[in-house]
Amino acid sequence: MVCHPHPDPRIAQRGSTGAQLEDGAFLHIDAHQGGGGRKQAVTCAADQGSGSDMRARLVLGSAAVVMLLIASASACLAQQRAADPQRGRELARRLCTTCHVIDRDASTPSRTADVPSFPAIADRAGVTAAWIAGAIIIPHPAMPDVRLTMQEVRDVVAYILSLKNN
Repeated sequence: MVCHPHPDPRIAQRGSTGAQLEDGAFLHIDAHQGGGGRKQAVTCAADQGSGSDMRARLVLGSAAVVMLLIASASACLAQQRAADPQRGRELARRLCTTCHVIDRDASTPSRTADVPSFPAIADRAGVTAAWIAGAIIIPHPAMPDVRLTMQEVRDVVAYILSLKNN
């Protein structure tokens, strides 16, 4: 969050929101999203008139926090789509087959005895989507640091869980 002591005319041109406060202070807020939908920022500015006091600063800070939360939630909802096991399979085929067997019908064992196949992971007792996602996001030392978006993680998790024997 970046707060400027005076309104920035470049911000005002982007069609952001402003409000005149009771004590004459002007509050100006602009919420925007960074590249790739991964970063949200709130830019706010206040022109505190002669009658302005700490209340205007509190309102400014509170409004900025609210706008940041709204921008973050909106970005998440806009980008979130249903997990797609087929996309997860394509990602797994591209990124995971060096170490893991990713298909239930694969005839070859894992390349290393201690590396579980995706079907074996899916069939483990107590394995949940959250557990699998955590293992992908915070990998163990032998696993390469593959950077996936949260949507890609959801897709791979959906694929792994689709392999579970019922």
